Amino acid sequence: MKMGELLAELNRRGLEVWAEGENLKLRGPKGAAGEELRNLLAGHKQELLTLLRERHRANEERPITPVARTGPAPLSYGQQRLWFLDRLEPGGTAYNLVMPLRVEGHLDPVLLERCFVEILRRHEILRTRYAEQAGVPVQIVDPEPRLEFVVLDEMEVFAHSPGGTEEFLRREGERPFDLSEGPLTRVLVVDRGAKGQFIQVCLHHISADIWARGILMRELMVLYTAFAQGRASPLPPLPLQYSDFAIWQRSHLQGDVRRDLVEAWRRRLAGMPPLLELPSDRPRPRVQTYAGGEVRFEVGPALTEALKALSHSANATPFMGMLAAFFVLLHRLTGREDLVVGANAINRTRPELEPLVGFFVDNLVMRVDLGGAPGFATVVKRVREVVLESFAHQDLPFDLLVEELKPARNPGYNPLFQAVFSYARAVEGLPDPAGMKIVPLEFETTSSRFDLNLFVDDSSDRLTVRFVFNRDLFDRSTIQHYVDCFQVLLQGLLTEPQRPVADLPVLPMADRERVLLKWNDTRAQDAGAPCLHELIEARAARTPDACALVMGDWELTYGELDQRSDRLAVTLQARGVGPETLVGICMERSPLLVVSLLAVLKAGGAFLALDPDEPPARLRRIVSDARPRLLLTSSAPMELEFPEAKVLPVDEACERFPDVIGKRLRRDVRPEHLAYVLYTSGSTGQPKGTEITHRSIVNYLKWSVETYRLHEGTGSPVLGSISFDGTLTSLFAPLLAGRALFLLPRGQELDLLSSRDYPERGFSFIKLTPSHLRAFDGLGRLREVLERTHAVVLGGEGLNGGDLETWREQRLTARIINEYGPTEAAVACCFHEVSPDGAPLPERIPIGKPITHTALYVLDRRGHPVPIGVPGELHIGGVGLARGYLRRPDLTAERFVPNPFARPGSSQEGTRLYRTGDLARYLSDGTLEFLGRLDDQLKIRGHRVESGEVEAALARHPRVVHAAVVLQRVPGLEPRLVAYVQPSEPGGESLEVALRESLQSQLPEFMRPSAYVILDALPLTSSGKVDRKALPSPPSGRRERGLAPRNAAGLTDTERKLQGLFSELLGLGDVPPDQSFFDLGGHSLLAITLIARIRGLLSVEVPLNEVFERPSVEGLAQWIDSQAGALAPRLPDGVVALKPRGARGHHPPLFMAPPSAGNPAVYVTLSRHLSAGQPVFGFEMPGLMDNSTPYGTVEETATHYVDVMRKLQPRGPYHLAGWSYGGIIVCEMARQLEAQGEHVALLGLIDGASLDRKAAQDSQDLREAVSTGSQLVKVLAETPLPKDYASLRLVGEWMGISLPEVPRDLWRKDSLGRRTYLRRFLKDVARSVRNMMATLRAERSYTFSAYGGRATLFRAAPPSEGRDSLVDSVRRFALGGVQVIAVPGNHMTLVLDEKHVAVLAVQLQRCLDAAVSGLALEEPPRALLSASGENTQFSKEVA
Repeated sequence: MKMGELLAELNRRGLEVWAEGENLKLRGPKGAAGEELRNLLAGHKQELLTLLRERHRANEERPITPVARTGPAPLSYGQQRLWFLDRLEPGGTAYNLVMPLRVEGHLDPVLLERCFVEILRRHEILRTRYAEQAGVPVQIVDPEPRLEFVVLDEMEVFAHSPGGTEEFLRREGERPFDLSEGPLTRVLVVDRGAKGQFIQVCLHHISADIWARGILMRELMVLYTAFAQGRASPLPPLPLQYSDFAIWQRSHLQGDVRRDLVEAWRRRLAGMPPLLELPSDRPRPRVQTYAGGEVRFEVGPALTEALKALSHSANATPFMGMLAAFFVLLHRLTGREDLVVGANAINRTRPELEPLVGFFVDNLVMRVDLGGAPGFATVVKRVREVVLESFAHQDLPFDLLVEELKPARNPGYNPLFQAVFSYARAVEGLPDPAGMKIVPLEFETTSSRFDLNLFVDDSSDRLTVRFVFNRDLFDRSTIQHYVDCFQVLLQGLLTEPQRPVADLPVLPMADRERVLLKWNDTRAQDAGAPCLHELIEARAARTPDACALVMGDWELTYGELDQRSDRLAVTLQARGVGPETLVGICMERSPLLVVSLLAVLKAGGAFLALDPDEPPARLRRIVSDARPRLLLTSSAPMELEFPEAKVLPVDEACERFPDVIGKRLRRDVRPEHLAYVLYTSGSTGQPKGTEITHRSIVNYLKWSVETYRLHEGTGSPVLGSISFDGTLTSLFAPLLAGRALFLLPRGQELDLLSSRDYPERGFSFIKLTPSHLRAFDGLGRLREVLERTHAVVLGGEGLNGGDLETWREQRLTARIINEYGPTEAAVACCFHEVSPDGAPLPERIPIGKPITHTALYVLDRRGHPVPIGVPGELHIGGVGLARGYLRRPDLTAERFVPNPFARPGSSQEGTRLYRTGDLARYLSDGTLEFLGRLDDQLKIRGHRVESGEVEAALARHPRVVHAAVVLQRVPGLEPRLVAYVQPSEPGGESLEVALRESLQSQLPEFMRPSAYVILDALPLTSSGKVDRKALPSPPSGRRERGLAPRNAAGLTDTERKLQGLFSELLGLGDVPPDQSFFDLGGHSLLAITLIARIRGLLSVEVPLNEVFERPSVEGLAQWIDSQAGALAPRLPDGVVALKPRGARGHHPPLFMAPPSAGNPAVYVTLSRHLSAGQPVFGFEMPGLMDNSTPYGTVEETATHYVDVMRKLQPRGPYHLAGWSYGGIIVCEMARQLEAQGEHVALLGLIDGASLDRKAAQDSQDLREAVSTGSQLVKVLAETPLPKDYASLRLVGEWMGISLPEVPRDLWRKDSLGRRTYLRRFLKDVARSVRNMMATLRAERSYTFSAYGGRATLFRAAPPSEGRDSLVDSVRRFALGGVQVIAVPGNHMTLVLDEKHVAVLAVQLQRCLDAAVSGLALEEPPRALLSASGENTQFSKEVA
């Protein structure tokens, strides 16, 4: 074994080895180093000592050293990812690290709390919070431990949690953390009396990893023992803290070190697939979710021993062996050979990191190629090489790798890999020195960070395996099935390691019996039915006078049909037609066509159906290939000529052949003889003829008569092409049931069926394609069509749930039957009837289950049944199978293969299966789902795209009648999706914009069409399917109409500003407006900075998801403009929309007056924290954005604001609020509105100084008198001096002064050599000082009279003793009463510190809601509010 392999195995087991002189030292979890491993270490002692010394020397050259704390430390790369994910989805719990323990005995809670406080004191990382400074996250270490430590009696738990204690612990473990506020360590103790205790420790993963759990438990035991004995902590001081590592990591990964690591990974991952497409039960959500579940099983001693033996024989570790088995499972589930999985690495390669709590664990990208049909022994060797290579380059953090490789980002899944493998030693109980025992508890996982996770715990003689899955993708039953398959597969891998892994059994025996036998048990008693024409003759003999054919006013009875077809059949026999003789029929849809079809069958021949409307060249090719003995045509002159065929014109009454009188038909045709040949398109461009026997078509028709309930109606209209086998259902099924055929004139089918004037109703069924259905729906005539039939049979194309929305919404009674089958299976082989109940329609309507005497198999590329839910090629067997292709033995042998499931000696022996080339999968109930064509898989940037899914999403738009999506390949450019859309109304440009907007919420970026072509109607083939070959070619340029590349002059104002930000942040001179921020070099952290810059430049709060959803200048600008555009044209001057009315907005607006600086943007954060539907508007002080003079008095300012507000909302009731000086303004506004007879429903004063000078004069404290006498003085008094430049920028933001990110940029010159930034800064300062001095003078000169209404005061930091002069002044003003609500923070932080703003927003929204409902709002008891404004029931701060 190589030393790298040995060290990798030690790493996997959590073992640390180091050299002390000439000795090897080993440290790690109990039981992790077995006898075999110790022997290996002893046998390679000298090699290990040499390697460890070399590593030690290398580490000494780049040591990790303590760093002086002069400011906040950066986050490590791993922490940065978790912080970013928390910002992306605040309140998530996927990264909670929970350690539930069961104590057999009792630990003293007081000592226990003391132990945890000491642990927090030792490890800075456990008292660290995470703040954002200038768009960058930093670590803020609290000087003293803050710990949430709660002790509960189990009876208290039962009172609050009917599900029991474990359910309570699980729920507590799912409480989210606030990374910016903390605390990030929680301890919950549940006293169970004589049964002992439950102790649960909960951390956020940003603070600790799995290894750190062991450190915490060991230190806890040591400290508890010492404290119980009255001793001080015996733990030695830590030489390093986690922040030292974070600083070292960022400085170390620079220059050549970083470049070499990146290049190694870049070579290994070049061309990797972007997504592991595991078969799931539901489409992937647009944004990744973390709802999880798990399924467990155990690998017994025999298989565990076999796995370890096989691994060791390949010089590999058990970790590598189990990882190889996981790769094989993914191979069998996806059919892919190039596979990528993430694997956990402890990443503590340095001894100095061993005692530290922190987030060191990382994910390594493992890419393995399973091509070439390898056996498992070979796969293990391949995995071994990959693992060693990955561990050799593990110093590059995963997040840095993503930043460097810049894979296509999608908010719906993790970059680089979506499945993770983890292998660890099983955790054993922790014995307590006092004789008690602490046992780790295992709760079922409720979150999953990836699509699929495989966790393996090695207990030496057995393995415990957990499959953790995303519940938004998979059902538990699906994962249980995959687990069952994995167990079968694992047995085969270890039993036959040389056999190709793709040939090993994967289905459990019970499931194999289900898919091969139970779901194909379609036997019936009438398999030996007579020939098709014999069944029709029998019906004619029973009911000769019944109507058989209807065309307009013309009818033909069964007796007449039988007689005419007999006369023509005798003539055909006289001309040499008999069994296996092919007779062409090229006629328009008419009674003569039906007579001719039946006559050919009676003569013993097989008909070759030719549609005269098809291109003449194609018809001639078919006739030339088929070589029919005769070609029947109508007696009318034909433009078509068939020089190679003998043409026989036929008249309507078949009376042109007098020589048939007195002659009788020969009856020598049997069920195994040919009934017809139909030609379909061939992959080479040459049509191929499919040969169908009587037995095959009769099996289908007899089944359809029963299933479609022909007896319930009058028959069926015929509207399809005779060359389309789906039309045969309408032509023959009614004749078997004694019902009529209604022949619709060519070109008038859709108009007649949807016309109210068409008299025929009560059809047994109408057979349509989904394209027909969409056309009727788009014309608004679907009800007319469905109301004239008992059933609609749909086939020929995939059917989507959206196609049936009108049927479901209007509760139409017609049955909907989805039928599937290729021509090679005699029209159809399976069907599914859609339930009319209210259950949601699936995205894809299933194709159902096999018809009588039919077997269906879903097989992989090597012909093995795939697991349930896994896509594979659909194979068809049974009576309905075609004989083959006419005179094409090579193609017949390729597509019709021997049935591998036919048991020797059974009736199936020697039967065949037809390979459809269609992709399908079994659902859990045995129903089949059609997924598209195998040879029609679209690929966009490595992603598989099913056109049907995109088409269904387009069709859901109310303005779309029909849509088709194709892949366009243009030389020199990447492939792109093109959507062809048939609209329900004119307006292509606006429709394209609407569709792009609609798809953004439904499909990932790679599935959205790049170009749109709007057509009056989509071309259809003669069989009613979309004719994709006839779709016009879109322009070969990059974009479609209205979206061509634009120069800078063509950009909107928002786009130009965003382009400037992109250019600045990315360091690029030119930013194409349609290029992705991430493709150009941006990454997740830079996206945070971009949001902060947009907020400052455009006063728009862009959600982080929108940057991922619309990462280009164009896309982001469109979203920004859409947020403001609806209201901006209607807003009067002097007011801005802090949160405009949205589509869901139903709350009356809140109007907010600005503070002394006059800038309403100070309320942006507050507005964001209010309810989603709450509109908020802010007033702009005159002079804020220009050099105009502010109003000199409070009265003038209030009058101006009232005038502006009443332009937007002419009548009350009004809702007003203001902070600081804005509070005085809204008081005066309320007084003026009252004088005008208007009602103010809410008057909100957000802290401030006293409202009048009298209160200041009454104060006995000089400082109180000064600070309460002016809002501006109070603000300045409570604003701490900026401790750094970043704090100075925040103060400047409140004052309306723009400062650059770094001070030196104040002196930066523009392209003309001018210091524009400095000039703008000086102008801002002068304007802000002028405005604040104006408000100060206005405030001092203002004296108000009383107001008759109520006021609500949101009070921050009231005086601890004595009178509250602010409250007194408000009570003197608002005679209708004052409600005082305590809120956290001081006068400044109340609106500028987000954690305090969030609390203020909750209270303000409660008041707004109460004002709307007219209810008085009760004040919360002050005792329940801590200094931070939060409920303190579960919070405890430790000094």
